[in-house]
Amino acid sequence: MVAAGYLGVRPRPRPEWVDVRYVRDPLLSLAGDLVATGPTVTWVGSADEELAALGVASDQLGDARAWIDDLERRAGILHPNVCRTPDDVADFSDRFVPEGLAVLGVALPADQVDAFLVEHEAYDQQDGIVILLREARPLAPGHQSLGYEPVSVDYRGLGCSWTCNGLQGAVAEATGIVPNEWGFIDTEKEAETVMAFLADPAVGKEPGIWRAWLVARYDAAA
Repeated sequence: MVAAGYLGVRPRPRPEWVDVRYVRDPLLSLAGDLVATGPTVTWVGSADEELAALGVASDQLGDARAWIDDLERRAGILHPNVCRTPDDVADFSDRFVPEGLAVLGVALPADQVDAFLVEHEAYDQQDGIVILLREARPLAPGHQSLGYEPVSVDYRGLGCSWTCNGLQGAVAEATGIVPNEWGFIDTEKEAETVMAFLADPAVGKEPGIWRAWLVARYDAAA
């Protein structure tokens, strides 16, 4: 597995519109369209709103921004919101998020990296995922593998999950594969089968480069 970065996620109560058979409660995801993820470099979007969504208190926003800016100067965080180590994510969580964040690693099977990078060249933007995949480093040790999540990537980084489009039911009907207790796909082989189905243009989903990303969890709550 090749590491594509580390990020913090604030799990959210399972939305009413998702199928309870396939989505756990609370919902955990890599997709910023579904859950609050970060930290994010402060020059992207509305920094204070994104920090507040993660659980940073209003009187801590300035300190949190300064912490992120210092990490970016040291190249410890890359556009838009992937860190180089899980320790940096954990440090941010310990300092600024009293409720704590799920510290997640994102990775891609080594034999899929080259094809992903070729597809991503069309966006002409060197975001953090691309930079880290090119460095070809393994995931940091000390994690629990939760499974694989189909998530699209575009110039903004990690985007929409299969949950955004409610694709689990169609996947289950076509392949017999259902999510595990975390809401993800258990094995790499099953993930390949799911992605082969999702590659069909007739399957309705958001635009972007879709891959099944390994989700690795580092915090004690795992």
